[in-house]
Amino acid sequence: MTRFGWIVVLGVIALCLIGGGFFMWRNVDQRAAPPPAAEATSTPVMDPSELAIYTSGEYGFSFFYPANATVTDAYSKTEGKPLPWRSQAVGTGTPIVRIMADIGEVRVGVSSDPDELENCMSASPAEDAQDSVIVGSTTWKTFLFQKLGTDDEERITSYRTLHNKKCYAVEIFKPLSATATSSGYTVNDTITSFSFAQ
Repeated sequence: MTRFGWIVVLGVIALCLIGGGFFMWRNVDQRAAPPPAAEATSTPVMDPSELAIYTSGEYGFSFFYPANATVTDAYSKTEGKPLPWRSQAVGTGTPIVRIMADIGEVRVGVSSDPDELENCMSASPAEDAQDSVIVGSTTWKTFLFQKLGTDDEERITSYRTLHNKKCYAVEIFKPLSATATSSGYTVNDTITSFSFAQ
């Protein structure tokens, strides 16, 4: 190869190296900075003295709730009319307990009505299906209903499961403006502590 040929070859190699270096430098420069390390957060620890346990021997379940809440067994009436055993009910059922706290309300009911058993794990037309919640060996189907356009706008989260040929509903009623208490306990924590005896 002639001297001119070597100069051309070396020139092409030099241009490739310079071009490649520029390309790499440009890409490195434009890359986003790595995301900051996640900050450690602490979950509020619930003070056991702020909790009470509700146990139903007849229906075989228990759960925790705020100790300062008002408990009504077999709730029946509010403002002169009976409360349904669950919101959006399609059949009859039995209201078991109503827990009322300043952060919301929990109602637990049960039904062995054939219509309820058939529809227990399905959303009604007014409900939106959410992700299921697994507590222990029990899978709870979760549904959301928002009561809007009234003076007492609220979000109703209905957790439902079939157990021993009955439909159980644990429903959380929260004003849309509700926040957690200083203990970190919210009425939504009721479902995570719910357990069946058998």
